[in-house]
Amino acid sequence: RFTGQNAKDGGIVAYFETRSSRLDVILIKHMLIAPAHIHEFTELVYCREGELDITVAERHYRLQPGDAALIAPLAVHSYNVAENRTVTGIIFIIDPALYPALSESVSEYAPVTPLAAAAGMSGVARYALTVLSNICENMTDADAELKIIAWLGVALTELYSQLPLVRRTTVTSDAIARTISYVQQNYQHPISLKDAAQAVGASPNYLSTLFTRQLCISFHAYLNATRLNHALTLLKHADMSVTEICYDCGFSSLRTFNRLFQAAFHMTPLEMRRISSQYPVQQLDTVNNDNFKIHMGYDY
Repeated sequence: RFTGQNAKDGGIVAYFETRSSRLDVILIKHMLIAPAHIHEFTELVYCREGELDITVAERHYRLQPGDAALIAPLAVHSYNVAENRTVTGIIFIIDPALYPALSESVSEYAPVTPLAAAAGMSGVARYALTVLSNICENMTDADAELKIIAWLGVALTELYSQLPLVRRTTVTSDAIARTISYVQQNYQHPISLKDAAQAVGASPNYLSTLFTRQLCISFHAYLNATRLNHALTLLKHADMSVTEICYDCGFSSLRTFNRLFQAAFHMTPLEMRRISSQYPVQQLDTVNNDNFKIHMGYDY
């Protein structure tokens, strides 16, 4: 399970993810690749079969069948399941506003460790996760959405009451939020820390310190990961060459793009494209509205 080791890739590479729905449910099939990222939602991960490797705040964890992980908002995390290792499970990405009764726990506290091993879970938590897994695998019930929200509330309540919690000490500032917005709008163009600082009315040193202290990443790592995330989408869905994708994402050279891509995903862009074609992502249209979405596939 928890290896207790820091990440060995030379530092965290993370992008800030935005989601439009209040609850996303992602069914993990075959494999899962998600680069390091942060968002303002709570994330609950359940491993049904196989082994699922996750990294949270530079710590590596391995989920076994029946294990879960509870990831607090604004915690940098990533997933990586190798092509030759099959895993099935579910990821719930939850807007904390969906459960007002848990708002204090979610906003003020974070788990000391995100891992909730099956052996240490309450019977109620294990049962709720099993029911959730069965509902999500068989989306034929007309009340499936309501049942998922209800049972997910049970699972979250149990896990927040069982896992040791620590009071959160960092929050994003207005300068961080405005910088994130600036990068999201301009990452396809040549931009620097100096450009971002000028856009938000801060000094480069101050902005750099904010990123390092509050998000545990550098501005340049965040910028590169935002570009890599866009590249990942294009490799899966766009009919563009690797060179075209490289420059469309804002990288200045193909060599830099390939080096950073391999460091983040442990494979080349062409290998990623090949794997993507083997495991196409499917959208389950049975549940897809402004507040609730369910996806099936290996990607995040």
